[in-house]
Amino acid sequence: MVTEMVSHYKIIEKLGGGGMGVVYKAEDTKLSRTVALKFLPPELTMDDESKQRFINEARLASSLQHNNVCSIHDIDETEDGQIFICMDYYDGETLKEKIKNGPLKLSQTIDISVQIASGLLKAHENKIIHRDIKPANIFLTNDGVVKILDFGLAKLSGQLKISKMGSTLGTVAYMSPEQAKGDEVDNRTDIWSLGVVMYEMLTGQLPFKSEYEQTILYSIFNEEPEPTTALRTGVPMELERIILKALSKNPGDRYHHVDEMIVDLKNIKITEQRLGVKRTQYTRVRKPKSIFYWTAAIILLIASVFLVWDFIRSNSAEPDKSKFIAVLPFQPINNTEDDITFANGIHDDVITQLSKIGELKIIAKSSVIEYQDSKKSIKEIADELGVGTVLSGSTRRSNNLIRVNVQLIDVETGGHLWAESYDRPYDDIFAIQSDLSIKIATALQIKLAKEELTSIQTEPTGNMLAWDCFRKGKYFWEISYNFEGNIKAAEMFREACSLDTNFALAWAYQSMAYSTVVSQSPSFKERAVFIQKAEYSLQKALETGQGLPETHLAEAHYFYHIKSDLDAAILETEVSNTMRPNDASTLYFMSILVSNKGNWQRGFELAEETYRLDPKGSGGPLLGTWSAFGLGRYKDAEKWADIMINSDPESGVGYALKLRAVFQGQGEIERAESILRNAKRFVTRDNYHLITFEYLLCLYKRDYKGALSALTDFKYPIRFYFRAIAYRLMNNQQEAIANFDSARVLYTDLLASNPESKTARMRLGLVYAGLGDKIKALEEVSYTSIDSRKQFEIDYLYLFILLNEKEKALDILEKFINDKSELTYYMLKYDPRLDPLRSELKFQNLLKKAKE
Repeated sequence: MVTEMVSHYKIIEKLGGGGMGVVYKAEDTKLSRTVALKFLPPELTMDDESKQRFINEARLASSLQHNNVCSIHDIDETEDGQIFICMDYYDGETLKEKIKNGPLKLSQTIDISVQIASGLLKAHENKIIHRDIKPANIFLTNDGVVKILDFGLAKLSGQLKISKMGSTLGTVAYMSPEQAKGDEVDNRTDIWSLGVVMYEMLTGQLPFKSEYEQTILYSIFNEEPEPTTALRTGVPMELERIILKALSKNPGDRYHHVDEMIVDLKNIKITEQRLGVKRTQYTRVRKPKSIFYWTAAIILLIASVFLVWDFIRSNSAEPDKSKFIAVLPFQPINNTEDDITFANGIHDDVITQLSKIGELKIIAKSSVIEYQDSKKSIKEIADELGVGTVLSGSTRRSNNLIRVNVQLIDVETGGHLWAESYDRPYDDIFAIQSDLSIKIATALQIKLAKEELTSIQTEPTGNMLAWDCFRKGKYFWEISYNFEGNIKAAEMFREACSLDTNFALAWAYQSMAYSTVVSQSPSFKERAVFIQKAEYSLQKALETGQGLPETHLAEAHYFYHIKSDLDAAILETEVSNTMRPNDASTLYFMSILVSNKGNWQRGFELAEETYRLDPKGSGGPLLGTWSAFGLGRYKDAEKWADIMINSDPESGVGYALKLRAVFQGQGEIERAESILRNAKRFVTRDNYHLITFEYLLCLYKRDYKGALSALTDFKYPIRFYFRAIAYRLMNNQQEAIANFDSARVLYTDLLASNPESKTARMRLGLVYAGLGDKIKALEEVSYTSIDSRKQFEIDYLYLFILLNEKEKALDILEKFINDKSELTYYMLKYDPRLDPLRSELKFQNLLKKAKE
């Protein structure tokens, strides 16, 4: 029993109890805060050895600092020797209590599952296994945040064999087979338990249930759960696949790491969004007025699509639709995990193979994936994608045998141009793909060039396990644009290369993945490691597959992300595009490169091509906005931005680009403020550029406190430079110098990991200029040239203003205006950073010229 006061904690009320102890709400009288105290059963600490074991486990658990893990603050002991732990107190309810009210919504289930998995990921990264994931140990705060409770305690109870009737029966239902047998467990036991919890959230019942513990154990060891789709309508097949994979009896058949599960769960969210399903956080209730915004968004989307298509058609001849092909997602016949994985893989493979044929225009996978299980007719899909031919198919895989059925359909007549069924061993997969591609070309009366035929018939590897790993890596590479997803892709490519050291395609993709994460990694020290891995895998790709288009593309990524060599990157991308001319991702990357060089017209043309091949993707509109801005076509830039916003209203990128077009391109400050307010209603991610333009908008309004406020949650290295500029404009030199110096430290560390980063050199040069060190500033920027990257143009201008070199700054400004650079009249008119030049006659004349 506990008294009213325990140590410096005042007991307020009992919150609950179970096999792992009793919990009280209490006040920490020292820190004046509300906490939760958990008093452990005496069995856990009955002797010194047990007590020390508990302290060690609790200390390890307390080291976990994550938003989805309950924080442990203290471990203490009452006067009579009872051990207790002090934890955060939260308002809300346990998941167990929530499930009592019935099954959860699909969106709630996915959101809660992702949060639980995120907390487990943090634990597993620190070599901590929970061992007792169940609804009673999952707390849902009133703010919608999931908190995992009782890390470390399950291990102790297992060691001491605590077994109380009624307290363990619920726990057994969530145990993995290996845990129930008393075998050694790893992180996959938590993945099993999470699968059980997800099943229960979806259906309101357990997958393995009985009134008797032994019956539950028998079911766990020997029986398969009833499918969630049989117990509830509307459950996505992909969600059921995730749960069944987590509940595989053999740990080797489960997800190996919980981050794989997170990616799959988030992909369901993406799919729901693309299908137009409104996703709502389970604690958020939308006000009725939000219906207006979503309705308006749909209307704007339809209008903007027609506007952009009208724009494209007015600038180019109508293409021959018969040569545009949409390869629809292949349907798995049996819906087993093997079937689904195989169908996804061969769908990707066929698109890749067909994109090698120059006369064909293949719609990107990202634009056709939403038609998985679609009820729309072939004609409706073809009209939406702008194609004249559709390839559909179904697949089945059973051990080493596969069946592939395909039909090539003429949209206008509805007839089959060609159809075939393949029943082959899995090892013949490459032969099937080659034959399929050749026969499609024949059906469309296309004569293949010798190089095309050779490329199509070349088998990438003779090791099918390596091929499976490569496919998994390609999956992560295509759906993930962030650091974690690209790292996962790199790891799968690396595993493929370990199984077949001559697998050139896998080496090339591995190099691309590592090159990309160099600029994404939050750790400067990690970047040096990634550079080495990118270089090594690129060298292996060159040794084993120099003639592959992917190898040239890997070189391009290396030159762009690591060497900052645009000319070399463009050259390699052009070679890759020649060999594989209809790959939307290659066209997208080339548009980025040529636009960075200031070739806005070519960038715009490539953006149009990207959009034509990937009409549902964001790449074309993004680059269309950027390049249209560079061409001074600000209304067109705004149209492209509207496409992005209305297709993905939760991403900040489209709003940021629209802000740029409106206030920097057209000088409409008030309208920009309205766009920004609207963005804040919707945006939940990708806010780097949105925050940047909010900051710039505040600068243009000379609201410097607002500019600083915009940077509150900005975590990127450039934040210190931005803050320094704002303080400098406020004439607060002390804070300006302090932030310039913080930026100096960060960019110095960045250059230590990647000395060839011209972007970091330019930033460090600006910082030294702000600190008044002219020699070091000029030394850093000497590594770049004004022509090396058009994106540096305004940085060069600011650098010489910071150095009080007005004549040099005006000369640079004159060159930029004569070259029709991205600098606009309104940027020159409103930007307070240019104030030191405004009194100069030359500046006034240049301002007039910019307006012409």
